[in-house]
Amino acid sequence: MYYLFSVLSTFGYAFCAASYSKFLIHIGFTLSDISLINILFWGIAIFSELPTGMIADARSRAWSLRIGTILGFVSLCLYFTTDGLAQALLAEAVMGVGMAFCSGAEQAWITDALRKRGEFHLVRSVFATSSLLRSIAVLVGGTLGTFLFEYSPHSIWLPGIVGSSFAILLVVKRMNGEGEPEVRVSEWEAIKRSWKLLRKSRSLKWVIASLIISGAVKPLDLYWQIFVEAQFPEIHISLIWVLMFGATVPSAWIIRRLPDAVRKEELWIIGSLLASGGGLFFITTTYGPLSFFGGIIIYEFSRGAFAPLTDAFIQHRVESSYRATFGSLQAFLGRGGFFLSTIFVWLGTRGQENTVETISLTWIVSAAVIIIGGLLLFLLRPRSGQI
Repeated sequence: MYYLFSVLSTFGYAFCAASYSKFLIHIGFTLSDISLINILFWGIAIFSELPTGMIADARSRAWSLRIGTILGFVSLCLYFTTDGLAQALLAEAVMGVGMAFCSGAEQAWITDALRKRGEFHLVRSVFATSSLLRSIAVLVGGTLGTFLFEYSPHSIWLPGIVGSSFAILLVVKRMNGEGEPEVRVSEWEAIKRSWKLLRKSRSLKWVIASLIISGAVKPLDLYWQIFVEAQFPEIHISLIWVLMFGATVPSAWIIRRLPDAVRKEELWIIGSLLASGGGLFFITTTYGPLSFFGGIIIYEFSRGAFAPLTDAFIQHRVESSYRATFGSLQAFLGRGGFFLSTIFVWLGTRGQENTVETISLTWIVSAAVIIIGGLLLFLLRPRSGQI
């Protein structure tokens, strides 16, 4: 059921993800405008994290998932009818709140459902399997979306509307109290316990730092479609999409196959972060489609491993009663990297032309931040026995 929710909540969104920036350019946006609406999205998502996580632990994680999927549905409907900046800003704002309702609650729900079944040791495997299925859904949906965009740019939002409708039905009918906390605490008690754990845990502070650094990838997410169309007009964007998300499938499969009690989790996290920075640096310092493809594959392969590794690292160290709240606290801090990098990109692209050179410069800076940050994380990594 959790895997089905993962696919339904991802497949429809993938249709628009592969053509997101192209769609915005189509309705008259500049590079700076694209950064601006993403600043709003990440700002609202981040500042909605803590209250939504507290509500999930105190009231119901299943209820939070319902609200999040409904808001996602509304945001897609808004984008389907948008033709300018104001409505796009509204759609991004609604989507940001919806993501916040789902983010901490989703991982907490499945983790405690596994604990109640006596299968807590499978947490990393389940996260990796979910990542694998999401990658396949994104691969297929995004590829189809590139062709749908050519037929009608606004139609890329329709599959997401349909997929979200089915996700809402699933979460309302089937995702019940199985994933609720073993002991329910108040909203303020949940945030107090989460903050206390973070203050005393060097490992959790370290992994949140890795999440902040990973946010420097945002410029690639925003502009790769525009870059490819300008630099390699002879290559259909669907081919790039297949290479990108085709690379995340084997990486998620490898993480899924890791032993449950694998040691040195932190080295796997550092390795995936450094590889993503290296792939991005390779893209920006070489020329030609083959080198671009190679860098993208390295980058996406490592990104496919990073999310399940960090999710499992965190869930192994958090108690049931405030798991969703801590997940939201982690997202509040960790997603700050996406927010800050988008602000810097917006500042750097204001008044600049929509050129490959402008995009490449943002990517070089991003790669440098990720590589330097990854090396610092290696030096400061938690040692064996540290919480």
